[in-house]
Amino acid sequence: MEPVYRRLVIQDAPAVLGELRCREISEAYPYGLLIAAVTELRKAGRLDCENPYLVARMIGSMICEAALLLDGAGSSEELKQQALSIVARVFAAFSCPPA
Repeated sequence: MEPVYRRLVIQDAPAVLGELRCREISEAYPYGLLIAAVTELRKAGRLDCENPYLVARMIGSMICEAALLLDGAGSSEELKQQALSIVARVFAAFSCPPA
């Protein structure tokens, strides 16, 4: 959500570091955390997905795309709320009812 972070991490890093190195870093840190969370939710029976890695990467990519759209958006707070709602709905689609 921070413009400086968005510019440095999402926009500039791939150009400066190269796509491969940028992917390695993202696997270890931001995506790594999301992948671990989705994997643990699946293990706990709270998320129904065949491939936690793929689910986490796709949700992470969706979040990055929303961040890019926020740049220069007229009503960024409204867009932010809409993006958060979409992410919540995606997670809900994979969620298992409590046992």
